Amino acid sequence: SSTKNNTTTDKHKSNTPTLPMPSNGTLASPNWPEPTCVTKCDVACRKDQGNTIKANEFMDDDTVLRQKMEKVASLIKQSKCCTAYTGAGLSKAAGIADYATKATNSVTSTAAVPKLVSAFDAQPTYAHQCLVELEKKGFLKQYVQQNHDGLPQKAGYPQWKMNEIHGAWYDPSNPVVKFGGNLRDDLFTWMLQMEKDVDLCICLGTSLSGMNADRMANTPAERANSDSDSGRRKKNKKSKGWAHPALGTVVINLQETPLDDQCAVRVWAKIDDAFRILAELLDLHPQPYKIMLPSACDDVFEVPYNSKGVLDTSVRMKLNLKDGQTLRVAPEEASNFDEYCKVASKDAAGHYICQFGKGTRRRFGKWWVTAALQGMVPAIPVVNAEPEVWKATEENQKELERWRNSEFLQPYDPVTDPIPQTKQLETPTNVSSKMAAMIAGMEAKLKMDGVGR
Repeated sequence: SSTKNNTTTDKHKSNTPTLPMPSNGTLASPNWPEPTCVTKCDVACRKDQGNTIKANEFMDDDTVLRQKMEKVASLIKQSKCCTAYTGAGLSKAAGIADYATKATNSVTSTAAVPKLVSAFDAQPTYAHQCLVELEKKGFLKQYVQQNHDGLPQKAGYPQWKMNEIHGAWYDPSNPVVKFGGNLRDDLFTWMLQMEKDVDLCICLGTSLSGMNADRMANTPAERANSDSDSGRRKKNKKSKGWAHPALGTVVINLQETPLDDQCAVRVWAKIDDAFRILAELLDLHPQPYKIMLPSACDDVFEVPYNSKGVLDTSVRMKLNLKDGQTLRVAPEEASNFDEYCKVASKDAAGHYICQFGKGTRRRFGKWWVTAALQGMVPAIPVVNAEPEVWKATEENQKELERWRNSEFLQPYDPVTDPIPQTKQLETPTNVSSKMAAMIAGMEAKLKMDGVGR
């Protein structure tokens, strides 16, 4: 189905009971044993979404885990358009709770998980950092993000390769989409193209409970299985309408999902543990980065966008983000198109805080500014209320080239040079009170304006 409703029901909508035995995937070695159930839980992982699969947790032994990740590494090397599709389980190690974990003794509930004052303080996990390295090495081509937390971008993942289909805490023009709500037109259209392009999906930390965006994992799995011959992929077979022959889907998750018996490789592990092995196999060198804005700009930036916020290298527009400046939501597809806000301040990490009316505050992530300076995103979320635009000069064009050759990511040591943290409770105003209660260290009740995944 191509409808843009967020909770489109299809044959993958999981109202089925727990599978009789955990699957290792269609490419599994016959020598791989079943994973061990490490946490028993009789509660459905996502009953609210019609998913009655129990929230039991399973793990592979170390030998099998390594063998599986060797096969995953091989698939990634073969892939022409490897795509990440991630859910809340990816961010759990960062201190942001998920919905699907129900067991009080979950293996993910450890002392190593940060206790956050604010969800905005969350920092990327090891797996987030590895995804950035996969992109830098040319392995990872695109990314569909269910989460709203901005952790991939904080890790250094390019905004222009990221589809935040369910809304974003750091994009004022992309409020969180409620369950049952409609997905944003332009992001939905982009996702449909991504679905055609993907040949290998790396699916991380999602219960696959029937969200519309689950097509990103379901479709390559279906295509690979329909193109298979006794479980082996036919070489050079390309179905009509698809960009590449499908390799399938890799699912890395502790809990069972509806796709387990159809995915190419099913990895039962903590995501960070799996990625430590993958980093070794693919010679990745993940590290934490800070996003650095050019201090000489003093919060006023000349960007190659027109008054509607659309990329146009023949002009320049002044994007003034000083405190007190009035901004307008620019994308016509945005649910809050043409709404106005004011730059209230910056948060502890230097992201801009936009005040909408008396209550709602939304972040404008620093990575949007650096992407705009480089002219890399097709459109920007906000423009000034009365934008100043002029025809680009020769010097403007030279400056654009300088920005495009600039590196805004700076490696840092989080121990000796930590990212500043929020000193008092502040949570996103565009998430539900239920989600807020689940975020580690939070005790505030929030006005409902969407939910997490």
